[in-house]
Amino acid sequence: MRRIGFFGGTFDPPHKGHINAAVAACDILGLERLLLIPTYIPPHKTRDGNGATAAQRLEMTTIAAKADPRFLPDAREIERGGNSYTYDTVMSLKAEFPQSELWMVCGSDMLATLGKWYRAEDFLKEIKVAAAPRAEGELEDMRQTARLLEKNFSCEVRLLEIEPIEVSSTEIRRGGCLQALNEIAEYIQKHQLYVGK
Repeated sequence: MRRIGFFGGTFDPPHKGHINAAVAACDILGLERLLLIPTYIPPHKTRDGNGATAAQRLEMTTIAAKADPRFLPDAREIERGGNSYTYDTVMSLKAEFPQSELWMVCGSDMLATLGKWYRAEDFLKEIKVAAAPRAEGELEDMRQTARLLEKNFSCEVRLLEIEPIEVSSTEIRRGGCLQALNEIAEYIQKHQLYVGK
């Protein structure tokens, strides 16, 4: 059976930590394809007012997807508009890839709140979850969270036990472009993103 993955996020901007986790997911899970899906409005996050537009985030995600031939940028949440609920995205992917095994790739921060997401019980029946640490020392907490999710939702959670690259999009927006991918750092400078905020 084909294995298709999807990795959602604000990607404001995408960075080396995202790519590190995405490559690991493809390698460890044997994903044929990994869709990088920028959110339109993330229901679980508050934007800090210093962000790129949806179109710019999609452009940066498209640049990031060049890092691996298995990556594919996907605009479905931006095109759908409104709050970007994972339930809606999963249903859309199930319709598009009915014969495939779907894996959601996420970071430790998203794993910790996953059980509280909109219609989590419904979409977790349809997919498997792979989570990567964002910082050193997170794996034990992640194991406990994974066990709870598997118990409460009868889902499968796989931990990607990789060496994390500790960086956040927030740091980059505050001027830490060294942790951005080279082409994305150039894009940020060209379009004067995150300047003077």
